[in-house]
Amino acid sequence: MPTTIAFADCLEFGRKSKVKSVGSYEENNSIHCHVHD
Repeated sequence: MPTTIAFADCLEFGRKSKVKSVGSYEENNSIHCHVHD
């Protein structure tokens, strides 16, 4: 199940944890991020 977190936090988390994929999507005029570990 993807976890939705703030986009900047997502990118930082992706760098720290080296997850397999980090993606973003737009919803309600804001950018969301999903991280797959």
